[in-house]
Amino acid sequence: MTTPGGPTYSGIVSDDNAQPTDGLWSRLRLIEGQPLADRAEAYTAVHDELFRRLESGTRPESRERADQTAPAGDR
Repeated sequence: MTTPGGPTYSGIVSDDNAQPTDGLWSRLRLIEGQPLADRAEAYTAVHDELFRRLESGTRPESRERADQTAPAGDR
């Protein structure tokens, strides 16, 4: 799709340029190179870790900001 005088849009969304900061992509690539039984165990471990992080309700960088903005008695 072309707009007069503007950039074009191919209709394809890609995050190939995204650089993960937590090592998840490299960890998943490592898991993919393992035998099937080992992959299943490794994916279960990744799932459990991500589930715990999700359930905790905080991300590492958001905890730091929360500490800075929370009243002293709430830290």
